[in-house]
Amino acid sequence: DIILKDGSKVSGSLVNQTKEALSIQPIGTAIQLIPQGEIAQHKITKSSLMPEGLIDHLSPGQVADLFTYIRTLK
Repeated sequence: DIILKDGSKVSGSLVNQTKEALSIQPIGTAIQLIPQGEIAQHKITKSSLMPEGLIDHLSPGQVADLFTYIRTLK
């Protein structure tokens, strides 16, 4: 999460980070370039966006089928 100096918040995946700006990709939207001077604080995590335990109820065969299907999406 990134908290901007104006109090607004931006969440998404870190695409690129330079001394000048952060490039963030919020889910389902275009990449946003946020100048470092506008950032009050940020916390970049390396955790997955997939909720923990989401596939725990699936059998091994169902998980294999799911990943086979996901690989077909481009």
